[in-house]
Amino acid sequence: MLALRRQFLAEGQERARQLLIDLDGQFNAADLAKAVHTWIGTGGLLGYMAISRQAREAEALLLERPLENDRLREALTNLALAFNSPREAYEGPISEIIAQTLAGKRVALVALPKPDSLRMCIALERASGIPVFFEIAEPPRSEALLDCDLIVVHVRPETIGSPWLDAATIPATSPVVFMGSRDHLLALDPAVQGLACEFLMDPWQPDEALVRLSLALSKDRAAAPRAGLPGAVTGKIRVAVVDDDPTVLSLVRTALNNFGMECFMASDGSSALDIVRRQRPHAIVLDINMPQMDGFEVLAAIRREGISIRVLLLTARQQEGDVLRGFALGADDYVVKPFSPMELVARLKRLLSR
Repeated sequence: MLALRRQFLAEGQERARQLLIDLDGQFNAADLAKAVHTWIGTGGLLGYMAISRQAREAEALLLERPLENDRLREALTNLALAFNSPREAYEGPISEIIAQTLAGKRVALVALPKPDSLRMCIALERASGIPVFFEIAEPPRSEALLDCDLIVVHVRPETIGSPWLDAATIPATSPVVFMGSRDHLLALDPAVQGLACEFLMDPWQPDEALVRLSLALSKDRAAAPRAGLPGAVTGKIRVAVVDDDPTVLSLVRTALNNFGMECFMASDGSSALDIVRRQRPHAIVLDINMPQMDGFEVLAAIRREGISIRVLLLTARQQEGDVLRGFALGADDYVVKPFSPMELVARLKRLLSR
């Protein structure tokens, strides 16, 4: 970890200095955007929150039109100063359950781009997991892969069609996680999508990666589907959306309606249960943080009554314990606020196509 931090700071100092020089000459906005976007994620991952924050401000300026060079110069100067005088990095604790699940596990990382490999390695180190690297050209039947407990395959145009995304060649002995952009993941053939027990969609965060890898390794998640859950949905999809924030309700309803889904809205747990019992929707998007009857209580009631419905949790608490508690109660998937409506739709469609 110390070596990675030193490398990040050294490369960042030189790159930020060069970008400042380039502002007066051959300025390439695309190169700058790529650099600051990487610094946002990697800086936060390594514990340099000031660098991550300054990079985010520079990225926001790059999206403005017209581009203001003076403000951009100021942002890059602040970035260079942050790299030269970094605050002490901080690592927060991870869930004991996740640490126990991932400790000592060998995780095959297949064709991950360099920034993703770095972030995944650092995340795994926090949980004492062991990354094992594979190139897309390597055969998925090697002895090294058979020693791995989990397989993570990066999905993008260069890897689609490879043996790593083929049910006939990828080993069935280890759970598989597909990671990449939402569009690339959903472009996969449904039969190929079904090979993965979890999706890790961009822009993923380290904590989410650890949660989804842990869920993929969980014996409960690998077991047969629970009795009473619906099969693949045909016809118009009906979804109940539950959140005490009217803005979130409006945002989710708009996104789901745009994809031809019928929505039933509720702002509290009691109303949500009433909708589920009367309307029998195919799925429910359930906020955890609600007054009086929270999302966990609603989920527990749904499963206790044996209601056939897929449950996707919506939570603002980016804590592993909340998510794992939800899965223990019978949740099928989750999305963390702030969320992309498109990711929410994608995860719902995947749940209901199983």
